[in-house]
Amino acid sequence: MTRPIVEVDRVEKRFPLKDSLIARLLGNEEYVRAVDGVSLSIDPGETLALVGESGSGKSTLANLVTGLHAPTSGTIRFDGEEVGVATRRDPEVLADIGMVFQNPKGSLDPRIDVENVIAEPLKARGWSRSEWKPKVEDLVDRVNLSPSYLARHPHELSGGEAQRVAIARAIALDPRVIVLDEPVSALDVSVQAKILNLLMELQADLDLTYLFIAHDLNVVEHIADRVAVMYLGNLMELAPTEALFAGSTHPYTETLLSAIPSVDPTREKDRVVLGDDVPSPVDPPSGCVFHTRCPLADERCVGEVPDPVTVGEATSWCHYARSFADDQTRLVEAASDD
Repeated sequence: MTRPIVEVDRVEKRFPLKDSLIARLLGNEEYVRAVDGVSLSIDPGETLALVGESGSGKSTLANLVTGLHAPTSGTIRFDGEEVGVATRRDPEVLADIGMVFQNPKGSLDPRIDVENVIAEPLKARGWSRSEWKPKVEDLVDRVNLSPSYLARHPHELSGGEAQRVAIARAIALDPRVIVLDEPVSALDVSVQAKILNLLMELQADLDLTYLFIAHDLNVVEHIADRVAVMYLGNLMELAPTEALFAGSTHPYTETLLSAIPSVDPTREKDRVVLGDDVPSPVDPPSGCVFHTRCPLADERCVGEVPDPVTVGEATSWCHYARSFADDQTRLVEAASDD
């Protein structure tokens, strides 16, 4: 058995609505429950995708892994060792985790050229110019940009070119884990494919592990080994990608899958549309947090928090995961017979 490289154990993150001393003294502070008791692990060399609607806690969980946020409770371990917020992490642990953001141009310093943008983490570690310059030239080549790009500034780059520069910077210190926060959502579809192919090539060449945040399940199906589905700060389902797309075990996952655009008219007919807005993370629903929007919810869902249930290769946080999965299997088989 391979030890996970990243482990998240019962992690919570709460943000106070107001920084009020009086509220703290009276004990009536209100919090946003951004992540609410999540546990998962990532194995070396795999890609774990986090999916869910906006506000589900995906980016907050990623920021907890990178150390940009400190958990309110729970434990985060990297390669078996507990780690805290970035300012308290060992420099070697910091170097082992890279980050690529959604908006590439927004993450690059517009005042400096590409060469110095990529060299930033190397300079921060004390590399001399004679050391970092050849490294930067190699990195530019790795992300399939010509040396001429080194003299350009971020405003002279297209979105895809800027993201290649951001990826080069993220792998500069030879990290073992890269957190990718919606890395292709701001790019054209044709450019998305090229960036995804680049990421998979780098993963194979450099033995990288990815935590990949996305809204687009078409992208997830293409790149991820496993998928973690989040809703209102909680895990709903965790499964290998192939198993999840073959048949979900949670009603919320099914709504996400049914929303994937398709030219198949039968797929459009079977689309599941959720009513109501996502409840407030300040006052989440009791029991299963999805019950206010779930078509299958009953009194048990309202009053009882689901325990994780194993269904095949998936783990599902649904009281009726097994029967729901059986129903999905029958629907798939019926559709294939037709």
